[in-house]
Amino acid sequence: MELNRTINKANTHRIAVNSYSYKNHAIQAQESLHEVNTCDVLEFNQHIKRYITQPMTFMNYGGEPGWRQYTPDLLIEYLDGSLEFGEIKVFSATQKESFKSKFELHKHIVKERTGKNLVLFTDENLSAGLLAQYKQLKPFLAIQLAPQVNAQVIDLVKNKRITLREVEAFVVALGLKPQYAMALIAQNLLKTVDMTIITRNSLVELST
Repeated sequence: MELNRTINKANTHRIAVNSYSYKNHAIQAQESLHEVNTCDVLEFNQHIKRYITQPMTFMNYGGEPGWRQYTPDLLIEYLDGSLEFGEIKVFSATQKESFKSKFELHKHIVKERTGKNLVLFTDENLSAGLLAQYKQLKPFLAIQLAPQVNAQVIDLVKNKRITLREVEAFVVALGLKPQYAMALIAQNLLKTVDMTIITRNSLVELST
């Protein structure tokens, strides 16, 4: 199975938002703000190589009882090459018996048709502060990092915490734009001590 989109035309009327994915270098369609938030989280998941939304529609040509068609919200490719389909739902909705029975049916359909698992993505354990950071950092995924600069930043920050303002001043002295400091956080070389909105006074440290 390849990671390519075959949206059934019957489902395109549900698309509410189109947002850019840096993992995929392409626009991805989402049906709700919750789906947008989930995809923003996927952008920063170090185990995910790429993903697509609304990947394909499974049609009930055999007349099986209980369903007509089903379109998963996601198809994810991990760094190890494995694939999983995803269903995105607000956690409160997943507690309803009607959802639970329908989700079990959808898991069966996906497994039978593709041999792949269908997994559930909810907002149950999603930190509001971390999500706010991801949205703030997402544009900085576009900045290409320079290994020689990164090595100097690692030496600067090693075994201590400094402010983002200090990192900015350091990279500017090396001839780079101050936005490079945010890119270092976005691309997981640095991390903030507190999972809140990032300011120039935010303390940062090495991610590893």
